[in-house]
Amino acid sequence: MDLTFVTRYWDDPLMAALHVACAFVALACGLAVILRRKGGKRHKQIGYVYVTAMLAVNVSALWQAEITLLNPFVIASVVSLTTVAAAMACAFRFRRTRSPAILAAHGTMMGWSYFGLLAAGLTQSLTASEFYANEGWARNEYGVYVLVALAAIWTIWHVNRDTRSLRKVAREDQKRATSGEA
Repeated sequence: MDLTFVTRYWDDPLMAALHVACAFVALACGLAVILRRKGGKRHKQIGYVYVTAMLAVNVSALWQAEITLLNPFVIASVVSLTTVAAAMACAFRFRRTRSPAILAAHGTMMGWSYFGLLAAGLTQSLTASEFYANEGWARNEYGVYVLVALAAIWTIWHVNRDTRSLRKVAREDQKRATSGEA
């Protein structure tokens, strides 16, 4: 299998391999977390692997990128790192507070983290591949946009489905707290 289309834009092929391998690990773990029951021991274990893989993906992307404020790869990596860090902060805070709003925020941020991974993966695989260059994607970039939009719709649907009841409980708790029933 020829992987030169993956490594040709990287100074260090080993770093490129690490980046791609960790991205695939994160994709698999993220999908597993989305499709499985939330909150159990396995969810946490898979989630820690996802977070570790995302850290490796983002650090390797920053390692390779030309660090400038206008570089979209730097911006995407920083946003991704921030989203994952905020989601983990919510998870740790939830352990202390047991607040449904905090848990909903954790799920929402992790969902957006997974969307970013999907969008980056689709965009990179389609625009950096031989197929893109030789088979017509370059003439019709709307295909990339459609796939990213479908990934966004799928992610939004899952995040909303998984956090709907938590948001409802959080709103009820807020109403009780403001009305003095707490």
